[in-house]
Formats: sequence, C-alpha cells, structure tokens
Amino acid sequence: NDYSKWEKLADEEEEEERREKDAELSRAEFHEACREEQQVVEQWLKRNMRDLLKSAQSTPKDPHAPPELIRNSQTSFRRAGKEDLRVLSMLMVLSHFEEGE
Repeated sequence: NDYSKWEKLADEEEEEERREKDAELSRAEFHEACREEQQVVEQWLKRNMRDLLKSAQSTPKDPHAPPELIRNSQTSFRRAGKEDLRVLSMLMVLSHFEEGE
C-alpha cells in the first residue's frame, strides 16, 4: 500500500494553510503600520491647524484692502473637527506612495 500520494496531498494542504497565514500576518502588519502612520499624520495636522488658527486670530484684517481681495483672501476657513482630521490623515497615509511602488 503506497500512501505517498496522500502524504503529498496533506503537505499541499499544509503549505496552502501556511501561505494563507503568512498573507494574513502580512496584511495585519501593513494595517498596523498604516494606523501608526495615521496617528503621526493626525498629530501633525492638529499641530498645524492649531498654529494656523493662532495666526489667523493674531493677524488683523486689512481695512484698506480692495473688496475683491478681501472676499478671497481674508475669509476664514472651516475648522476641521476630530473626525475630519482622522479621515484626512487616513486619506493622506493611504494615498501616499513612493514612485515605483
């Protein structure tokens, strides 16, 4: 009785399971790296938003500026909320890639 063909079949199944586990581990590592990078980007966005808000408050509006320029350059921007910053940081992380990747 030659059972080598059954052993080979079992080995192929084990190999497929190992490949699936490796792929899942690789995906999990990628997601974790993305989450870490997203947190860094979100902190960067918060810091720059805070600086931008401070500079907007400390810079007085020019009363002698032409009206067409006032509408375009001196309008205040919408302050991004926590969820907005989270989504924007996620978009930045997922859409950033080096050339050739």
